Amino acid sequence: MNAVPRLTVGLPVYNGENYLAEAIEALLGQTYENFELVISDNASTDDSADVCQHYAKQDSRIRYVRQPRNIGCAPNHCYLVHEARGELFKWAAHDDLYARDLLKRCIDALDEFPDVVLAHSWTAMIDGSGAVTKALEYPLATCSPRPSERFRSMLFDKGGDDDGGVIRMDVLRRTPLLGSYYHADRTIIADLCLYGPFYQVPDWLYFGIPRCACTPSTSGPTWQQSSGRRCPAPNVASVTGICSAG
Repeated sequence: MNAVPRLTVGLPVYNGENYLAEAIEALLGQTYENFELVISDNASTDDSADVCQHYAKQDSRIRYVRQPRNIGCAPNHCYLVHEARGELFKWAAHDDLYARDLLKRCIDALDEFPDVVLAHSWTAMIDGSGAVTKALEYPLATCSPRPSERFRSMLFDKGGDDDGGVIRMDVLRRTPLLGSYYHADRTIIADLCLYGPFYQVPDWLYFGIPRCACTPSTSGPTWQQSSGRRCPAPNVASVTGICSAG
């Protein structure tokens, strides 16, 4: 892969073999294809390395790096930013899923609104099997044209998954990036919102799994079961149904 991609997706992982294959497939199956996927393996002790190497051999957009020792969660996230080549950047989790047009619709929004610094979509929660359990409303005033209103909302309102959004790299690199302390992800998002408004694609295209549902399996590695197929995102119609019922 020689041409500089427009978007860098950075995926940090440590012992994520249970859901890693599905997360990678959800990214590789995106309708927007002009991106590189940089994976930083934080010295995993499970089969995460085998999963990553398997996909790296199949798709030239993947660049896999294994850290020689565990450098910590926040430094592993920051490493991906330093390695990125794209003008846009997105952090991806090893246990999240995405509708196939998430990246396209986020980038379309950034192209349409030059003042927007971050674009994401509404979030729905899924369980370990990929079934949608809850559709979340976006609670923050990050679309406000007033920096003070955006910052106030970040300080006093709860919720939001903006750290998984597509971010303009020139803005992201003006921040201190992630620190090694509690809620550092909230701090960097609060910093970003001072540079410009965020945009929320009005659809449930991002699917997160509660961290308590990510308990490692004791039955041995199972990632090979996903090899060779594109992992479908959860049914968006089911998200709408849950939201209406709620």
